Amino acid sequence: MKTILSEINGGVLITFEKKLPLSDEQIIGLREKWENMNEDGEVDDLLNEASEIASPKAFVKPLTIEQVAEDYVILSGIKFESTILPGKFEPILNKGSGKVYGFVGTCGRELHDWAANMDDILLRCVADDICLAYLGVISEEAHSYVKDNFYGQQYFTRINPGSLKSWPISGQIPLFKVLGEGADATGVTLTDSMLMIPFKSSSGIFFESEHTFESCQLCDKLDCPNRRAARIEE
Repeated sequence: MKTILSEINGGVLITFEKKLPLSDEQIIGLREKWENMNEDGEVDDLLNEASEIASPKAFVKPLTIEQVAEDYVILSGIKFESTILPGKFEPILNKGSGKVYGFVGTCGRELHDWAANMDDILLRCVADDICLAYLGVISEEAHSYVKDNFYGQQYFTRINPGSLKSWPISGQIPLFKVLGEGADATGVTLTDSMLMIPFKSSSGIFFESEHTFESCQLCDKLDCPNRRAARIEE
């Protein structure tokens, strides 16, 4: 699996050379979950189809912390209204580095359209899970890129707009604005309700943190399948 890095708008677009199969672990997990659907090899057929067209993408861009106030921060000239970001970013500004890293990642329009055009509801559910797996592939690649190029052995984490009341989903608007052409290059667009299309997409900001933090720790959606940490009290 060869990673391709392309510079766009002050950041880096991350893509892969085709063909892109999932890992053995991911394939086994999908086969086990959809075992009853695979008696005639339907799941295997979908996995093979997906590997031929999959083109997940991510864009990562360094952002400069220019101002921190009580309920907003300014990153690279763009205002982000939030009550949680100031507390997370002020220590970074005070240390002098003043950098965080905005990102957007997606399974790709190719897989999104492929899954959306399936007539069989159950097969579409399998296809949606495959799309989610490819989002996991590109998300891990973006994480590795940030680690290798910016943080090394330093601890860092991420926060996502819409995952917390203290940074609502309206935070997508300034995030996509500051990412600009790079976000456009991933093929991800926002609906009027600020949801991302393709649906299997993720966005947010990577930042240095001295303490373990996941936005899941403050999220009330206890049964969320994407939960990365246990809920704690603020």
